[in-house]
Amino acid sequence: MTASPNKPSRFWKELIRRKVLRSLAIYAGSAFIILEAATIIFPRWNFPDWSIDLVLWPSWTA
Repeated sequence: MTASPNKPSRFWKELIRRKVLRSLAIYAGSAFIILEAATIIFPRWNFPDWSIDLVLWPSWTA
């Protein structure tokens, strides 16, 4: 009788096969770059403090 791979192992292999982890990494990297740019640029251009929240909110809710 052959042993089937355990569920967590199959889960991770399926995530890799569907390229979910790559998409997650690209999304997280893009969100980080956009947020960092906003925190540098917005104060220099005298944007209100809540404008950074407008950039932060969609990155957390998507």
